[in-house]
Amino acid sequence: MPQNTEKSDQSDPSDMSDLSNLSDLSDTSKKRRRLIPQHGGYRKLRSFQTAQLVYDATAIFCSRFVDKHSRTRDQMIQAARSGVQNIAEGSMASATSKKSELKLTGVAWASLEELLLDYEDFLRQRGLQIWPKDSPEVLAVRGKYRSDRSDRSDKSDKSDPYNIGTASAEAAANTIICLINQASFLLGRQLRRLEQMFLEEGGFTERLYRERTRSRRNLLTIPIKIKICGMTNGGDALAALNAGADFIGFVFYPHSPRYVTLEQAVEIMNFLRRSGFPEPRAVGVFVNEKPETVVEYYRRLGLYAAQIHGDEPPDYFSRLAPCRIIRTIRIKGAENLEALGRGDAWAWLCDAWHPEHYGGTGKRIDVALLAPYVSKHRIILAGGLTPENVSEVIRAVNPYGVDVSSGVESAPGKKDYEKIRAFIRAVRDIPS
Repeated sequence: MPQNTEKSDQSDPSDMSDLSNLSDLSDTSKKRRRLIPQHGGYRKLRSFQTAQLVYDATAIFCSRFVDKHSRTRDQMIQAARSGVQNIAEGSMASATSKKSELKLTGVAWASLEELLLDYEDFLRQRGLQIWPKDSPEVLAVRGKYRSDRSDRSDKSDKSDPYNIGTASAEAAANTIICLINQASFLLGRQLRRLEQMFLEEGGFTERLYRERTRSRRNLLTIPIKIKICGMTNGGDALAALNAGADFIGFVFYPHSPRYVTLEQAVEIMNFLRRSGFPEPRAVGVFVNEKPETVVEYYRRLGLYAAQIHGDEPPDYFSRLAPCRIIRTIRIKGAENLEALGRGDAWAWLCDAWHPEHYGGTGKRIDVALLAPYVSKHRIILAGGLTPENVSEVIRAVNPYGVDVSSGVESAPGKKDYEKIRAFIRAVRDIPS
């Protein structure tokens, strides 16, 4: 960690401004940090402002007292400029690299330390005095520095506030030494604070990993959506919604034992609206249906989504506007999961494959196959779910939702109300 030199330390340790102005140095124990934190704002940093004073003063000093053909002149001006530029660059780099911010702030401090030695050499080689840190001259410079910090009302002339352009070589060099020590003191404290933050939080890569992990873990706190499918009458649909189901499903596939007509579905929806559910969320299940029929049912019933459950070709889905689409994948194994995520869909329902039926078979799928997909897509699990096994399935892959039909029935098309309640309790009672 940087330490100020004893020989000509003329800094003012009472300057605490950078600890409050540095926007990225907030108390992280009180406020959760953003992934990409606030950054920049270096113009408000007292370390930057003081380094800029040093740079401007050095340019004036060198034009008066250092031979313009001397290599030392170029080195002094470059060192002063490096102090300013690296503070600014470090502040901007802090967005995605705390390591770079530390490094660049350290380079700024080292550049000013190099400049300090140049001024001390200038005085020593000419037999001029280096002011002691408690001398009246140093105290006067400190007093002006504090005054400038607290009183910003005088904006008349900031090009040479410390009169380097008219002071003697000894006074000018010592005044700039005072400013360099002040800037070094501020940068040293800034580095210590950055080091503490880096040790407590790590860099951007570590924050990125933590936030990604936290985001995935927080998925467990989002309530799993529950769809009770295969509604054939108003009583079953009302029982499902009263028990806490998020969606009910109508099957518009004539070969299903749970098939309902459009008119029957309209009647059930009207019954639900009269029974205290003004906007019931219903999903229509379609198997190899004409796109225009799907859109008509969607609009007539005010469906929340259209679940496409057949062997529809890829260009089929572009003709379903404005429907919210749930696309179904009937899983044989890992080989047909490649289609998951391809094309536009609000959600993906994963059901068990059967050579003759399009769902409702009660057959389970290997949920482990879906683990790589659940964090990327809305996955709704179906196939063989029951009140007894649904919590196990959810713990295994944490899907967006679960879909049940035969698992809560007493007979095909007739729901068992106690099984519905047991199924929903099993889903909701899973600890997060």
